[in-house]
Amino acid sequence: MSERTTLNFLATYAPSRALQFLRYHREHLHVTGRSKLRSRSPSVVFFTTHKSASTLMDKLLVDVNRRYLNLKPLDLAAYFWDTRSDPIYPYLRDHATSLIADRGGLYAPLRQYIDVEHLDRAKVFAMLRDPRDKIVSGYFSVRFSHRSPNNGLRRKNFQSSRRNADELTIDEYALQQAPIVKEVYCAYRKNLDRDVVLTYEQMWHDFDSWARCLASRLDVSFTQDDVARYRKMAGVDEQRSENQHSHRRRGMPGDYLNKLSPAVIEQLNEVFADELNWLYQA
Repeated sequence: MSERTTLNFLATYAPSRALQFLRYHREHLHVTGRSKLRSRSPSVVFFTTHKSASTLMDKLLVDVNRRYLNLKPLDLAAYFWDTRSDPIYPYLRDHATSLIADRGGLYAPLRQYIDVEHLDRAKVFAMLRDPRDKIVSGYFSVRFSHRSPNNGLRRKNFQSSRRNADELTIDEYALQQAPIVKEVYCAYRKNLDRDVVLTYEQMWHDFDSWARCLASRLDVSFTQDDVARYRKMAGVDEQRSENQHSHRRRGMPGDYLNKLSPAVIEQLNEVFADELNWLYQA
């Protein structure tokens, strides 16, 4: 039985605290200093955003790690999301030097930038999506497909976000979210070299090239079977009609053109001009 299957089974029968410990046992031991990173290989630090195939990348990197890297997988953001009530990324930024080491760990996914300049040897890379598509995808996820968190305060905040989205048109939501998303992308633009950034669009339109870039960032060589497996995992060849209630509603790049008004698109083009130029024109 796989670890994921085991956790799904236990979710039905185990007390929530016991399940939380089982799910995050590696992270808990790491954070409390009761576990050492044994591998001397360079750590991998993976940055992304929500709605940039971050869930897919989490699963894909677990497989790559098992086959090639042999690092300790540590999802610190998820751990603190479930075990704390305060904002997780300010906390991670304040404690990055003690939580993120330059050898032995797979730190993924991190959905906002954290200063990792202390990591001289780590392999740092990112996967980003057109911010206009990210906002559109986020609107449907908040309204229809995301499940409410178990954490009490986070559940309250999520329900507030859902009510907010329900009360807005998609154009209104896009303009409301644009400054928030801008801040996240601007931090990536200012702190990451463009050559360490993979894009959602490349994954969708030229998967083989995208897979070669990923392998290069990780210093591994994928076999043809690896590429085929990850291609299937990504679902880029699937013919998918839109399903607003699915986590993967549609996936097609450029969907913002179908969902937003021309006037709002023009405003978003202005807001994200620097980030779009950095991502796609460099």
